[in-house]
Amino acid sequence: MDEGEVRRLLSWMRRKNRKIYLVCLFLALGLRVGEAVRLNRFNMDPECRTVTYQVEKTGKIHSRLIPSWMAAELRDWIQDLPLGQPFLFFAEPKNRRFGREHLHVRSINDYFSQARRELGLNHVYKTLHLADGRTQRLYRITPHTLRHFAVESIYEALEYDLKATADTIGHLDPATTQTHYLKNRQFREKEALHVFDRLKI
Repeated sequence: MDEGEVRRLLSWMRRKNRKIYLVCLFLALGLRVGEAVRLNRFNMDPECRTVTYQVEKTGKIHSRLIPSWMAAELRDWIQDLPLGQPFLFFAEPKNRRFGREHLHVRSINDYFSQARRELGLNHVYKTLHLADGRTQRLYRITPHTLRHFAVESIYEALEYDLKATADTIGHLDPATTQTHYLKNRQFREKEALHVFDRLKI
């Protein structure tokens, strides 16, 4: 997923549903979907421009800086939250099963399905043949794709420092970052060029 596609997707989400758009901003920042939908108002400090959350895979508490424009959007959103609502992104009453629930991951997936169709981004990169005879299509653009975009962007911004990238997104082992997020040949070539650039005298 390239920057142009991310911009188109976020623009579409903003027009359709502000809540989903804000969730997508956190995904583009590098959070997993489950981490983003479980955020509550106490995880946010818009004045200090930080979000603190529990990493889904390890349970550890992790903090991230957020851009000033995103902090301003979230400040306004938090001020408009219903009184007594702890979740930053809450489910609508008709979609709740147990009281004051957070937004469900399925809701995010539904919006992505609609966005893919309307934006012409419905590209399938792999079709799985399941044991029961059914097939499952894996789409190139999903909520998790935004996390991949974030990791690749952070990796470039940190001048291809693998350990710093892993620390930023909350991976305990840099090998996880390398194996699952930075397999793209384009990024290996960019890293090689970056190292070669250091030889310039």
